[in-house]
Amino acid sequence: MLFLIFFDLSILYLNDNLVICDGETYVDGVACEVIFMSIHLKLVLTTFIWGLTPTLGKILSSHGAPIVVTFWRFIFAFLLLCVVLKAQKISRRLTFSDVVALTSLGITGIFLHNALMYKGLQFTGAAITSLIYALIIVKVAVIDSIFSRRLPSKTVFFGIFFSLIGIVIITFETQSDLTLKEVKLGKGELLIFGSSLSWAIYTVLSRPILTKLLPIEVITYASFFGLCLMLPFVFADMNSSIMILTDLKSLTLIIFLGFLSTALAFMWHQQAVKELGPITTTLYLNLMPIFGVISAVFFLDETITVYFVLGAMLVMFGILIVNIKFYR
Repeated sequence: MLFLIFFDLSILYLNDNLVICDGETYVDGVACEVIFMSIHLKLVLTTFIWGLTPTLGKILSSHGAPIVVTFWRFIFAFLLLCVVLKAQKISRRLTFSDVVALTSLGITGIFLHNALMYKGLQFTGAAITSLIYALIIVKVAVIDSIFSRRLPSKTVFFGIFFSLIGIVIITFETQSDLTLKEVKLGKGELLIFGSSLSWAIYTVLSRPILTKLLPIEVITYASFFGLCLMLPFVFADMNSSIMILTDLKSLTLIIFLGFLSTALAFMWHQQAVKELGPITTTLYLNLMPIFGVISAVFFLDETITVYFVLGAMLVMFGILIVNIKFYR
């Protein structure tokens, strides 16, 4: 598994140096098209990996130490990324503006997003969480419009609309005991909302720094600054660290989240933001509940209904029409 991650990160580094994709302009048509297709495949795989995260997070939330869990998850990811950076001899001096930008990513995407998610999962269920996270695309569209000072195209609006309708159908179909009366705004829901808002800000803020640094550098430095913010909380709760690291099940989950859900998936996400933009990248997150249901079919003998198929088709149709411009 380590070799696979190392190999993939190495290829990403080489691609960034050998080819340049700037919007719809291709320096080398064939090479750029290969990278473009691989980005979409990696986004699908990323959502599959992240689709497992809420379930694993629910297990780890039993420790009652969300920041400690997040800290050790990113420690393993950071160490792996440092090994890759060292092996590839990637090193450059950061400017003050770079440090500010990377620190903001560490605060929003590493510290707040994960800490609020793990804490929120202690008070709310997976169904409500899926609905709230489905709205990340709306937050990204609004924040990106503010920063870029331009509204998304009509095609993007339609893609977001169909995708959201699909998620609502899937959520209420797969959670038969969920009713509109249960969709409330309590402590858990507010924490999850804050987590999703932090991720939306992180996604939009990533694009400018990605014009200066490689994706692997961005996630490595962002992880470092996020870890620095967590240190005081970790030192204040050493007992939770001991409990997590001495429990084989929890340690295994932490390592999985660190290597795959963080080091690998975050790298793919950053590359997608660089090549496709924050809105298109975020729309793929709505595939997460679809993968959750499909995995339940294989492992829990659950059945796929007509409504689930309809919802999944709407989500995929939304993603497709947003990506139409890349094929023109």
